[in-house]
Amino acid sequence: MAISKKKARKDRKAAAAQAARAARDASHEDAPDEDDDEREMAEMRAELAATKDAHAKEAKAKARARAAAAAAAADDGDESESESEDEAPVGAKRKRPAPTPTQPRVAYQNKQRCLVVCSRGASARHRHLLEDLRRLMPHHKADSKMDSKSDPRQLNEVCELKSCNGCLYLEARKRTDLYLWLARPPRGPSAKFLVQNVHTMDELKLTGNCGHGTRALLCFDATFDAEPHWRAVKDLLAVTFGVPRGHPKSKPFFDRCMAFAIDDGKVWVRHYQIVDDALDDADAKVRSGVRVNHSRGRVTTNHIS
Repeated sequence: MAISKKKARKDRKAAAAQAARAARDASHEDAPDEDDDEREMAEMRAELAATKDAHAKEAKAKARARAAAAAAAADDGDESESESEDEAPVGAKRKRPAPTPTQPRVAYQNKQRCLVVCSRGASARHRHLLEDLRRLMPHHKADSKMDSKSDPRQLNEVCELKSCNGCLYLEARKRTDLYLWLARPPRGPSAKFLVQNVHTMDELKLTGNCGHGTRALLCFDATFDAEPHWRAVKDLLAVTFGVPRGHPKSKPFFDRCMAFAIDDGKVWVRHYQIVDDALDDADAKVRSGVRVNHSRGRVTTNHIS
């Protein structure tokens, strides 16, 4: 009985070992199949990547072809436009080129500021003239009205506080007479004028359409260079009404003109707009803005007194 039990145990152990060997053999046989699956997946990934690269290269080639075709069409258009302009009859208006992008603002180095004030007792027309002058001068500095009984030399302190190196002062007397002072504080020179024949923008019904804050071309009569005092007046007018280049409140182009002329001892001031037709015709201008006649009173080397 004992021998049969031992034999049965041995048989069971042998059967278990044989089953283990069979399982190991089966696992070794299945392993090559898993390696084949992995290799197939890697090949599929490589094929997909190659396909994507091919599509990307094809898209780039098409984009280059479209860009080349657009450039060729633009060149053909420019050539046709130039041919049409050459073939245009004499006197026909040519098409203006497209405006170029705005250039970057230049550095504001010539820091010129002008104080523009008036005295108390000014009439409504005088106040409108003051506002019109301020519109024409984007580099101006405004201040409250001066008392008619105060010393005009106080303007030196106001100019110093506001960092102004020019002064335009409208002095009203008896609500009828208006005197215009142009000065270079604090040491002068200065000039005094009697203002006559004032016409404001409201009276002219806003003739013209020049931009607000643009720079003005200053045109002077040849008479300003004839005598020394007129040359001093010319310098004062140029400093007062000349908008410095690169001023933050100004636009970097010219579309208007201020003309100063001397006739019968008086300074005539006119304001014009430069229209597009003026590029082809020198006389194509539109009169706009204020109209003022000045009768010279005196020119001194000192400041306002």
